[in-house]
Amino acid sequence: MNKSIKSKFSVIHLLIALAIFTQSRGQVAPGGVSTDLALWLRADAGVNCNTDDCDVTSWVNQEGTTSWDASGTGATKWKNNSTDLINFNPSLSFTDDVQPLQATNISRTNGTSSTMFITGEVSSIADQCFIEIGRTTSSRAFFIDQRYSDNTNFSTNITIDSPQVWSLTDIGGTGTTTVYETTAPIMSYSNKLFNSSWTSGATYTIGDDITGDNRLTGLLSEVIYYDTNLSAANRARIDSYLAIKYGISINDGSGADYVSTSGFNYWDHISNSGYNHDVFGIGRDDNTALNQKISKSENANTFLTIAIDNDFTSPNTSTTRTSIFNNDLSYLMLGNNNGNLTVSPTALTSIHPNFYRINRIWKAQDTGGVPCVNFQFDTSSLSATATQNWYVVVASDANFTSNLDYKKIDIGANAVVNLDLRDNESSFITLARINTNDITNASSPNGVVGIQTANPKNYSYLDVRGGDKGFVVSRLNQTTINGLSPVAGMLLFNTSTSTFQLYNGTNWRDLNDPSTMRLPRFCN
Repeated sequence: MNKSIKSKFSVIHLLIALAIFTQSRGQVAPGGVSTDLALWLRADAGVNCNTDDCDVTSWVNQEGTTSWDASGTGATKWKNNSTDLINFNPSLSFTDDVQPLQATNISRTNGTSSTMFITGEVSSIADQCFIEIGRTTSSRAFFIDQRYSDNTNFSTNITIDSPQVWSLTDIGGTGTTTVYETTAPIMSYSNKLFNSSWTSGATYTIGDDITGDNRLTGLLSEVIYYDTNLSAANRARIDSYLAIKYGISINDGSGADYVSTSGFNYWDHISNSGYNHDVFGIGRDDNTALNQKISKSENANTFLTIAIDNDFTSPNTSTTRTSIFNNDLSYLMLGNNNGNLTVSPTALTSIHPNFYRINRIWKAQDTGGVPCVNFQFDTSSLSATATQNWYVVVASDANFTSNLDYKKIDIGANAVVNLDLRDNESSFITLARINTNDITNASSPNGVVGIQTANPKNYSYLDVRGGDKGFVVSRLNQTTINGLSPVAGMLLFNTSTSTFQLYNGTNWRDLNDPSTMRLPRFCN
């Protein structure tokens, strides 16, 4: 075979490989759902300016169809400050302005059914329009804070003063439409007043409608429009993308599955039953342009923020955030049991009989590919006397008896620990307190035993100063070890195998065998 033929075959093979890869991951789109996507506006991409409070004169459609790009009057402002960020992501601020963003003469293929998603926050319900799309009075699909293509208000009011995902599915014409707030239905129209079908020559307006009388005051971070009535499965992927990005807990309390663009659940509400409160997380999913490096629940009093950089103030898109996720489709999710932050009467007896945790427990699910993560606990509501110590405690079970790790923290402000949780496993996290006066030992009045020292180190039970001598533990052969009735934590040297062994409550583990060792979760 000559070189030119070989070259042609190489090019063909490369094109086939690229086609297979593209087909397997698909076009970048909300939740990875690209079919019939017409409009995707994001405050973190496609805005003409990138300094806080700058004037927005254009908002580029991330779907790629340029005729759907929005032009602005400059009245809308791009916000990137701590007050107007939504889960550390920028927003656009609308302040009662007439038709501040529009695109004209747009068209779509199907022309009847549609699906919309709006992510934002309002402080009041005042007949304010998020988006209107259609052809003047002949077809008006207006999505207002209390009604859709009709003069009848929603049966349930939307939530104010808290970021939400508002969405709807519309079969077109004057037919059935269901409106949702973060996946919960708040209204169903069986026969709308206005026709929502159109194919060409249309206009969309963001932050107002065609009358100029429904001006929005509030924040918007994302606007998505599909030229079809999406399936429940596809809506779930988009809701999941928006929820993790903007710190919005889906069906808070009862929970919902969070679904990746490839279709796997990175948070399963059934297996995490009891921990579906304030669900939030960080993650990377290339097929939906998700790269959320810092996150907290946008619910009130959530107490915990996580970030892969030790930076809890900068926006998610800041160039100072240099840490990266190791792999695509990497997620770390957390939810809690809705417990309060007061100290419970439940002692973590596996550590100490007087080691008491708070009522709140977080459950974490790590899919793998997530590096060491910084956990920041707002401990301003906690208190401690001079004789009390606080700890972050992590275990493999909710009773905190298996694979325990714990680390002392200072309370009163923000306490930060760095954790590398188990890939593809669940971890349970809480805070616990112990009174050092409860740590007693007959040989020492302050509860600390010192050997060869009159001043043993604080925060230890035993301080051995051997000088130029070593410390020898019990040395037993295998026959003697087999006859023991061991307790968890027993340590000895096996003279038959020349190894240190530790009894974990079930079996003996060789401390010099990496395959039997469990690395600590605390990176620092």
